[in-house]
Amino acid sequence: MMLSPLAQIDEHQLTALWNAAIGDRFPMRPALLRRNLFGDLNFLPEASFAACDDDGRLVGFIGAKLNREFSGALSPRQGYINSLIVHPDHRRQGIGTALFHAAVDVLSQHTPVRIHIGRDTFHFFPGVPEEIPEAAPFFAAMGVAIATNRETDLVAALADYDLPAEVKATIEREPVAIRPCRPDEVSLLADHLRRDFPGRWQYEFAKFIYDGGDPADYMIVREGDRVIGFCHMYTPESVWTGPSTYWSPLYPRDRFGGYGPLGVTREARGRGLGLAVTAAAVLELKRRGITRAGVDWTGLVDFYGRLGFTPWKRYLSAALELNANGR
Repeated sequence: MMLSPLAQIDEHQLTALWNAAIGDRFPMRPALLRRNLFGDLNFLPEASFAACDDDGRLVGFIGAKLNREFSGALSPRQGYINSLIVHPDHRRQGIGTALFHAAVDVLSQHTPVRIHIGRDTFHFFPGVPEEIPEAAPFFAAMGVAIATNRETDLVAALADYDLPAEVKATIEREPVAIRPCRPDEVSLLADHLRRDFPGRWQYEFAKFIYDGGDPADYMIVREGDRVIGFCHMYTPESVWTGPSTYWSPLYPRDRFGGYGPLGVTREARGRGLGLAVTAAAVLELKRRGITRAGVDWTGLVDFYGRLGFTPWKRYLSAALELNANGR
């Protein structure tokens, strides 16, 4: 087995290997792999490796990241394993172990406080997927702490969806406008995210707009001259493939969309606006022809259940804690 820089491998080869390994549960496309791995400014090429057998055939790879780009909020340096894939015919041969140690050795030189499994910017997974039963035992053997709390993806068919009665009551009661963001409201939404949700959500919005994203893919709650809530929506026309739609090929007969994250300023909570902006986003997706929608990376299963969403995929939070010397 030989390790080489991951960036030297064609994305179509990597996609084929991914799909041979886990494509029945997490189907990959070259454009998605390119955007979420090589296209992320936090991708760390020197810590990302491909494994080839003695005949030069690709049998495994690992992608690693480091939070190098400023996200809008100061935070300790973190490392990430974005993905670790080994071909089914080459497992239990030490390939995954060699890839993991090679990536961690390089990441550790940058002295992050921990290395997360997933959870990176432009992540594929918010943790270790439960649908890959061998993954958690493998990472545990590598010294990774596996948490008991679960993150969940949810899904719902939208054919019969309508605003719940409680949401209609909220919209009638509250002196707010809930609608897709207009171009002239981008600065107001940016102010809201910078003020109320500094960090990843603010960062993702700035990147989204920079990449040419349509402001109308954000449902907003506007009160007076301020935006006080938001919900990000994704359709097949969105500039990015959103995390709530990563695995949409599992529903080939549906026009699949998704939404998330969402948030309401702290001072406005308790008024039903969080559920209202979320419900309005789902109705807007239906209006745009979406027949099935997903929600990604949440622990609020009951909250989304009020809108008809049911659990789809689950993940275990996992991280390798590092000492001051990096290991």
